[in-house]
Amino acid sequence: MQNKLAVIFPGIGYTKDKPLLYYAGKLAKAAGYNVISVEYHDIQKIQGDTELMKKEIKKAYAQAEEQLGTISLDEYDDILFIGKSIGCVLLAKYAADHDINAKQIWYTPLEATFTYAKENIPAFIGDNDPWSEYEKIKKSADRKKVALYTYPGCNHSLESGDILHDIKVLGSVMDKTEEYINDTYSDTATDERVARIKSMEKIYDTALELINSAKENPAALKDYQPEIRKLAEYYESPLWKEDYEADEDGMLPKDLKRGVLSEDGIYNLLEWNSDIMQEIS
Repeated sequence: MQNKLAVIFPGIGYTKDKPLLYYAGKLAKAAGYNVISVEYHDIQKIQGDTELMKKEIKKAYAQAEEQLGTISLDEYDDILFIGKSIGCVLLAKYAADHDINAKQIWYTPLEATFTYAKENIPAFIGDNDPWSEYEKIKKSADRKKVALYTYPGCNHSLESGDILHDIKVLGSVMDKTEEYINDTYSDTATDERVARIKSMEKIYDTALELINSAKENPAALKDYQPEIRKLAEYYESPLWKEDYEADEDGMLPKDLKRGVLSEDGIYNLLEWNSDIMQEIS
């Protein structure tokens, strides 16, 4: 039987009892890990001051080293580090400094985390995170080959303010977390990207058919408007640009149907849909 240890590195103010870390810890425990958590004290929550933030990270890192120094990590066959925000920086640096071959999971990592990144680490972020510049995080993830999962409209807690939506986001994150903990995780975001494009392509094709037949069957097009709104939201989100760039970089399967990634395809369909809806309303 393997001797397994999971170490949680919380954020400042985002403790081990908050949703992402609480459920990640439960998943780790269910997978047979002994779960412990690093605790910080006298660490300020500073935003917008890079130098002060570096000082606080240094203080928190010293505290993490002191606490983990009492544990013989070499006695464990399987080590898992789970971090949130500043905790991602600490765990990645600790693994690098001490040459620990630990699996890592990053929730809303700060940009400094990527200094110590390894390939294929799963990371989760919202594109409305006030603690991170999303475009910088995305570029760093691409450069370091970190599998970055983006949640549109979500903040530093991966929440949007819509409770039911946030529960779905939490479920999605925990699904990926469980896959990674149990070694059934896909090491890139390609599968999720392909599934998203296929879903949007299906909406696109159906919408096109209904628009073409709107004069004969206007009710069908009216009933399909919620799905067309999903297509519009996708087109206006960073995800469409990410998928478009992935296609340009040759990262998608050659046989994947991808009309939704043409620069004018969705735009023209949405404009046409708007015109037809005005005619049949």
